[in-house]
Amino acid sequence: MSIKKLRRYLQQRFDVVASLDRECDPDYFVDIEVGQIVEEARRRCCELGFEDIGEEVGTLSPRDALPILGKLLTWARERRSETDAMSPPKVAKIFGVKPDKVPYWIHSGQLEAVNVAKDDGNRPQYAVTPAGLDTFTRRRATRAPVRTRRTRRPSSGKVYV
Repeated sequence: MSIKKLRRYLQQRFDVVASLDRECDPDYFVDIEVGQIVEEARRRCCELGFEDIGEEVGTLSPRDALPILGKLLTWARERRSETDAMSPPKVAKIFGVKPDKVPYWIHSGQLEAVNVAKDDGNRPQYAVTPAGLDTFTRRRATRAPVRTRRTRRPSSGKVYV
């Protein structure tokens, strides 16, 4: 399962549990079903590297399950995959530059991108991969200059009265 499919799956499960929380009677038997939903969501997240699995959950009320699913969904949204390519206008928005600056970076070799155009003869349509964006960001990162303490010149030793 890809990270995009996992995000979609978790969002659907979160919406289901939220609707159960709003609509169902507290004495209803949904606690078992919600516990199974959370267990399946945690298992799928572990397959893609989520490490905070914790103890196994038996039954959960929808109200108790929402924070757990929210945590899993947040983790999945923050995780990048190679298929999460961005368009040049989106990259321009991230860096706060005009959209025509990004193709310049691509053509000059500063930013790695993939041509996703259907045909070779058409104009290129670029997609910037997360790895290319990370490399570009690291290259452009600057460090603050080290401030040295300014020393005074020695006085000439003359005293004026």
